[in-house]
Amino acid sequence: LDPANTQLRILLASWLATKAGRSHDAEKAFEIGFQMGAETGVALSAYGTLLAGCMGKPDKAESAFRRSLELQRGTPTLRNLGVLLFCEQDKQEEGIEYLRQASEPDTNDPLSSITAKAILTACVNNAGDAEIDEAVGAARDPKLWDEVCGLCEGYAPFGKILVRLCELIEARDRSNPSTPLYRAMA
Repeated sequence: LDPANTQLRILLASWLATKAGRSHDAEKAFEIGFQMGAETGVALSAYGTLLAGCMGKPDKAESAFRRSLELQRGTPTLRNLGVLLFCEQDKQEEGIEYLRQASEPDTNDPLSSITAKAILTACVNNAGDAEIDEAVGAARDPKLWDEVCGLCEGYAPFGKILVRLCELIEARDRSNPSTPLYRAMA
């Protein structure tokens, strides 16, 4: 009814991205929306997540995340670009730097900052005792697990990170009854 409505086009693309078997339709809807001028930081971040998670297009995803950050810096985009660079683009140091930026306190999205810090700790081989203890403490909050598990659903490399996070937690705190469950989910 309103084919020129760019906001609806991006909403359709975002919705299609959540539906099994509709990844190509979502990609096309995003691209049409961007051609129509709907290129926003949030939309490009969602597009990058689709490309990285469902489409197996890490180079294109990296471009979308970087363009998103040019328009609007946000913790989820910083985190997702960091994980993409660290896990898939063989750019570990650059990925860690983006994860560090994502782990800085964000009053608009404090949970994502805490999650990014736990992810950073899981990615860094020489994480210190204080960082590991902080990740162990954060893991007592079911919201952290919900967010990390949700990330795993959309993008497989988060599963590897979740396994590493579980290993760190189990090495420090065997009393967390959820850790074996989350390891199995990863």
